[in-house]
Amino acid sequence: MLSITSPRQFRKPKSPCSSQWQEFLPQDMVRTSWVKYHSNILTNMKLKDKCNKYTTPELRKMGIKVLSLVRKKLGHGNKPVPKFKINNGLSHSYGCYDYDYTITINPSNCGTMEMFVRTIIHEYTHHIQKGLKRNYTSSVNRDGYYDSPFEVEARGNEKKYKSVIWKEFKQSVS
Repeated sequence: MLSITSPRQFRKPKSPCSSQWQEFLPQDMVRTSWVKYHSNILTNMKLKDKCNKYTTPELRKMGIKVLSLVRKKLGHGNKPVPKFKINNGLSHSYGCYDYDYTITINPSNCGTMEMFVRTIIHEYTHHIQKGLKRNYTSSVNRDGYYDSPFEVEARGNEKKYKSVIWKEFKQSVS
């Protein structure tokens, strides 16, 4: 009889070659089981899924893939590919764009995969906006955060591209 002392016992191992997998599977099945596990998760994922269903490395890989699809769809305006970070410590925001070409997403605040994808689109929009670094602060001071033209455009792109990007993401992982 199996006794459960902690939910941590049943978390998936960090590595497909970890000793936890080796205890339960024959050696030649370790790699294929790991691949099947991940492809099953990605194939069945939905926009309504909670972000905490996925590990930080899984979210990072998904985020980088979504970012590449967003870049193809929105273009790049001759800017380099932005760095992509996951940071659960960002307070009071879904994500942020730094002028050193870094997009940081906080999945804890996003809550769902829908908001995760929308936030990547939103922050990437800031990445390609012309005059952002020079005019963003004065625009927010003049118009307020919500009515700033930079924020209006970013929210518009979220709505316009969310479904298209998600569909392309799902096709790329199936």
